[in-house]
Amino acid sequence: MSTQKAATPQPLLQAIDLKKHYPVKKGLFAPERLVKALDGVSFTLERGKTLAVVGESGCGKSTLGRLLTMIEIPTGGELYYQGRICLSTTRRRRSCGGKKSRLCSRTRMVR
Repeated sequence: MSTQKAATPQPLLQAIDLKKHYPVKKGLFAPERLVKALDGVSFTLERGKTLAVVGESGCGKSTLGRLLTMIEIPTGGELYYQGRICLSTTRRRRSCGGKKSRLCSRTRMVR
């Protein structure tokens, strides 16, 4: 009998503590405030699975979609595609080994 464990498949997409904060300034001398559009979202999406994001209006669904399609850069957190880092606050946008276009083409936003 074999004692080897089956290899765990690598996640297709993994988000770790994604955050997106937008600065808001009310007046010339007013201190800058932050709107936390997305604050600490983490998930793992396995190959062949579907991820549905549901929630109330204004809860950050579209912001998450913009981060996943790499339209925007997160304020915090990291995004991995097939084990390679694509977005992070320290490294900004990465090429994902030429897989960015595939990730964007596979992402669907439904309203």
